[in-house]
Amino acid sequence: MANKNGFTLIEMLLVLSIVSILSLLSVTWSLSAISKQEREQFINTLENDTLYIQQVTSIKGSVEQRPYITFKEDFYTIYFTKRRKPIIRNYPPGVRIDTRKHQYLKFEQNGNIRQPRSMDLFMGDERYKIIFPFGKGRFYLEKE
Repeated sequence: MANKNGFTLIEMLLVLSIVSILSLLSVTWSLSAISKQEREQFINTLENDTLYIQQVTSIKGSVEQRPYITFKEDFYTIYFTKRRKPIIRNYPPGVRIDTRKHQYLKFEQNGNIRQPRSMDLFMGDERYKIIFPFGKGRFYLEKE
């Protein structure tokens, strides 16, 4: 009489393949969630930096002391006075801003943006417009 207490090779391979497929799917889902969170964090940081520059500009008196932001294809830089080191913020992987039209973001002392504009923001396969409207309002995103 044969002992039937164990599993056959086919049963073991079936269970191992199911476990490996499920673990692969969970890793893929978590990586996409991390990427999405990085992109949302980037938008929040850009919004906060823009509001900060707007507030500091309304406080500073002379044009030389007013901070501004320059946009490059894979990072943006916040410039303050010559005595203070600029802040460089890199874009997350897969994020790019088209800066062919406008590279600078400056505000007037009353808090209005100097040149209202829009910029193209690419996040992976998705395309957005960052719109900086005239006035003291925040920028907003528009999906294209």
